Amino acid sequence: MAREACNEEFQNLAKAYEQDVTESLKKYQVLKDLDLFVLDNSIRESTVGQLRGHTIENKWKVYDEVKKCGFKHTIVASFNHSTRVDDVFIKQLADRGEDRAGLWAFSEITDAIKKKVPDTERIPVGLRKMKEAGLYNVIFEIDLGDSTYDFDRFTTKEMCALLKKWVDWVFENLSTEAKVFVSFRDLPDAMPTDSERVFEVTDFLCKLPLFGLMFEEPRGQSLPEECGTWAKHIRKVMDANNFNGHLLVHVHEKFGYCDVVALQVLMDGANGIWASVIKEGAAMGNAPSIITILNLIRMGNKRVLKKFNCTYLRKAAINMTRVTTGVDPHIKQPVYGARALDFVYDLNPEEFDFADFFRGTSSYSNNHPFISENGPNKVSQLFWRERRLYYRASQSNEGSHARRFTSEQERRVYE
Repeated sequence: MAREACNEEFQNLAKAYEQDVTESLKKYQVLKDLDLFVLDNSIRESTVGQLRGHTIENKWKVYDEVKKCGFKHTIVASFNHSTRVDDVFIKQLADRGEDRAGLWAFSEITDAIKKKVPDTERIPVGLRKMKEAGLYNVIFEIDLGDSTYDFDRFTTKEMCALLKKWVDWVFENLSTEAKVFVSFRDLPDAMPTDSERVFEVTDFLCKLPLFGLMFEEPRGQSLPEECGTWAKHIRKVMDANNFNGHLLVHVHEKFGYCDVVALQVLMDGANGIWASVIKEGAAMGNAPSIITILNLIRMGNKRVLKKFNCTYLRKAAINMTRVTTGVDPHIKQPVYGARALDFVYDLNPEEFDFADFFRGTSSYSNNHPFISENGPNKVSQLFWRERRLYYRASQSNEGSHARRFTSEQERRVYE
């Protein structure tokens, strides 16, 4: 009797568990069905914070890798009053006949700020340089917290008027085919105390002919649920205005949350990302698009497989890292590091060829004793796993046979 009661207790607990886990995982269904929009930022993000800047040659190499990934929208420049490599690069893009319909550049909404009040008359330098180069897709970056502007002296309504002024200027002076994003640059500062200002500006922007809205978590300090709630409520304002534009997110790393934050925001209201393919970027890096896309594939998303060249992403990430840093990705970097081998997805080989995805270059093959030019197969993966376990077991035994067992290269991989 006692045994039957015990079994019934565990059966009830198992049922409760199944209900709980099913309910908890429901939110991930959004990722399975999401039609992800990607605004690639590899050319700009991957050079920020590096010991060396991009040369023109570097930018072309990264740009070519981005195109091979199948991304149709690419951020190619950010301007200031000095001449930068970006100034030369965008002129070369135009001279070589690149399709400018998918090329984007950043612009401020003011050319100067004095006593926390922006200059509302002079055309921002970003817009002036875009006109010179023939670019016409603009990302306006704005700050809505109290650290940049004094909103007692420069009101929210004046901010909205200034935004409309420059959006109108873009269509009148750059192109009637222009696309415009507005990016909220400082939501971690604005949302805790001034969320009503964010929603008021969002409501106003939804009445303009924008391509979409963007925001970022620039310091990597906000929690996933916090950022997700920003997206949820911004999307509510967008829906209330029947605004069908995109909502993109960009997340920086600090405490190990960045990839989770990106996914949480996509589950809660955003439909896209603006990010570099690789993690390299400002401060400790950003949530790379390769990680986000591979996680969508893991959730069963087939749309990204049709939309992007997903089997090339890993090669692109490795090549971009080498261009940007001069070395291979860290061996433990998820997805495109040398140890990122053991992935199992419920997809047919015709849909996503993981053998092709993990097929490395000769440099990677030489650095890893069980990766061939044809990529890892099940036999090599099993052999690698068993040999690693045996190696660890041998380390616990006294004597020198462990040192005889493996080369220094293999020891480095297994440890």
